[in-house]
Amino acid sequence: MRNAAPPPITENTDMSKDRVILSPVVRTQPASLPNCPTKCGSVTIPFPFGTTKSCSLDNTFLIDCNKTSSTSTDVPFLPQSNQSVLNISLDGELHVAWPIGSDCYAEKGKLVNQTYPGINMTHLQISPTGNKLIAVGCDTVGIFSAINFI
Repeated sequence: MRNAAPPPITENTDMSKDRVILSPVVRTQPASLPNCPTKCGSVTIPFPFGTTKSCSLDNTFLIDCNKTSSTSTDVPFLPQSNQSVLNISLDGELHVAWPIGSDCYAEKGKLVNQTYPGINMTHLQISPTGNKLIAVGCDTVGIFSAINFI
């Protein structure tokens, strides 16, 4: 029986939850390898992801598990982008916190601060249809793009 197409990714600018889709082959693997940690904080880490090189499929599925300055418990991160992992589902979705982009202006319209987050996750597929972008403010433009460098 064929696996159904993976669900889409969602994204918004308020430290959003993105879903990264794994291939059907990866989705059929066991929950975790023997003698490997199954959790980082409150997030379950199923195989092919792992918190050590010997517990993950390869380095692209490695999850860093560290305490942050604002938490007393371990928090999972993607080491390639330092994005916080919110959830890894068994049906092949990786939810990450996405940074907020912003332009801040002084009273007379002078730009005082500008932030355009960009994340490189070339080893994981992002849905072209399941993302959500929320832009708030006057004269506001929001852009979300995926570029395939392969």
